Amino acid sequence: MIRKTTKAMENVGKLDRDSKKANIEVLEVLKRIEMNTAYLKDVVDLLNTNNDHQQELNEMVQDILNIAKTPDKKEAQTRYRSVMKKIGDFGTIATSTFASTVLQFFMQSH
Repeated sequence: MIRKTTKAMENVGKLDRDSKKANIEVLEVLKRIEMNTAYLKDVVDLLNTNNDHQQELNEMVQDILNIAKTPDKKEAQTRYRSVMKKIGDFGTIATSTFASTVLQFFMQSH
């Protein structure tokens, strides 16, 4: 009887640890989802800006997204500086915020 009780308690303990581990994993996934979608408001703001500059904005958004495709952090920072120069020549606060968000996401994930 004591063995069965001990075994049952061990099983409960294991289930509790597994449950806590699963909860932590779910929270980590939710944090990643939040990071991956945080920039969407900035994209909407960009798309709502003056249509006369739509082509330049599209190219700038593409350049910003290319930051996340770089092979290493140094290249990401180089592309970021290039984008920020273009933003300085033309862009908006939403554009610079979007670029900063993408760079931060890249740096955290690499």
